[in-house]
Amino acid sequence: MAATPAPQRNGRIAVLAIGLLFIGSLKTCFGVAQPLSEVIRARSWVLVPLAWGQVQVLPFHGETSVKVAYRYEFGGRTLSGGRYAFIPPNSFLSAEALFALQDHAPAACYVNPSRPSESVLVRDLPWRAYSWTGLALLLCGALLLLWSRRVPKPR
Repeated sequence: MAATPAPQRNGRIAVLAIGLLFIGSLKTCFGVAQPLSEVIRARSWVLVPLAWGQVQVLPFHGETSVKVAYRYEFGGRTLSGGRYAFIPPNSFLSAEALFALQDHAPAACYVNPSRPSESVLVRDLPWRAYSWTGLALLLCGALLLLWSRRVPKPR
């Protein structure tokens, strides 16, 4: 079998690199940039005590899901919420920490004063909460693209 010519091989590597850059961009946007912008936007939200709150942790075949429901009063109205954080809590909390939430749910939520129906229990997220795989894919794509552009030495 004949060896693939260098320009053709480099072209295939460049296509792979562009694919990695595209997927990495999407994962970075939805896994890092969007949650981080939500956290920054929520800095001006008002802390309001909960009238009622419940956190249900549902284990299923090794996966743990969380269902959150709460009510709060804001501006003379009783409103409902169901958002724990800006990303699912099972992506950054251990199973033990999730089960502890059932007994000790937060007593207050943060409410957007300009849109009171928008609320969240925890507005700060630890760095381990963000999906860093997108950044890794971006780095791999960039390195592959640089590598594909190198000119082969004449023999």
